[in-house]
This record gives sequence, structure tokens and C-alpha cells, in this order.
Amino acid sequence: MLQRTVGLAVRGWWTTKRAVLDTIPRPIDEPRASVSGPDPSRILLIGNGPVAGFGVASHSVALPGHLARQVA
Repeated sequence: MLQRTVGLAVRGWWTTKRAVLDTIPRPIDEPRASVSGPDPSRILLIGNGPVAGFGVASHSVALPGHLARQVA
């Protein structure tokens, strides 16, 4: 009985959180950023949230784009 109650509570919590997460902007372009420079480097970023670009509409203004500009 307790397991069922906890399951229902978690499902309700996730439903409300999912609705909030769906309102956060996400990039729709290709998940890479590049800037021309004298010595190109490839850097692999692993993670979620800022690395994936949550909160902005393009990877060029997210963490990958900012890092590419700073390294170049």
C-alpha cells in the first residue's frame, strides 16, 4: 500500500515538473559550435543543462559557443 502511494506521489510530482521543463527553451540547431581561429581544437563537452544549451535557442550562444569563442 505504501509503495503504491509513493508511486502515485512521484508520478504527480513528475507530471508537474515535466510541464515546467517543457517551457524551457532548447537549441534547435546542430549540437556543435565552431569559430575560426589560427589553431583549431576539438573539445568534447559532456553533461546536461548548460552544456546541452537549455535556456537559449542556439548552441552558438550557449556554453559550447562561448567556450569556442574564448579558446579561439
